[in-house]
Amino acid sequence: MSNTGAVLSVCLALTVMAGCAPKPKEPGPSSWKGGKEFAPAKCVPIADLNRDAVKQVDKTVQITGTVTKVCQGSGCWVEVSDGKVALIAKSLGHNVLFPKDCVGKKVMIEGVVRLHPADECDMDAETKKDHECPKPEMLVEVLGARLY
Repeated sequence: MSNTGAVLSVCLALTVMAGCAPKPKEPGPSSWKGGKEFAPAKCVPIADLNRDAVKQVDKTVQITGTVTKVCQGSGCWVEVSDGKVALIAKSLGHNVLFPKDCVGKKVMIEGVVRLHPADECDMDAETKKDHECPKPEMLVEVLGARLY
C-alpha cells in the first residue's frame, strides 16, 4: 500500500470513529420546571432590579442567574446571583417549591416584583420551626421557574 493509500485509510478510520464518539452535551431542556410555563424573554438584570425596584413594582419580569441559596424547609425561595449582586425569588403561596439541592444551578424565573411583601409562610407549626424565610425589602414573587 502506498503512503497515500495508508494516509487515506487512517483518515477514513478516524472519520468513522469520530462519528461513533459521544457528542458533547448541548444545552437542552431544563432539568426541573415549576409553576406556570413561560416563554423565555428578555431578562431584567438583577442589578437593575436592585437599583430601580420601585419602577418595576407589580410588573412581571424574567431574571436569570445562579442559585446561591435555597430554602431548606420547603424550597419556597431561592437567592439568585448574577455573579455580582443577588436577590430573593420566593413563592409566596408555596405553589412553586425548588429542589433543596439546586445551589449552583442556573435558573430562569418569571415573577412579579414586590416591595415589602407580606410574610405568607402559612405552614403548620411543626414545619415552620425548621423554616427560615428571608424578609427582604424587595423580591420577585415566583410564577414559574426552570433550573438548568
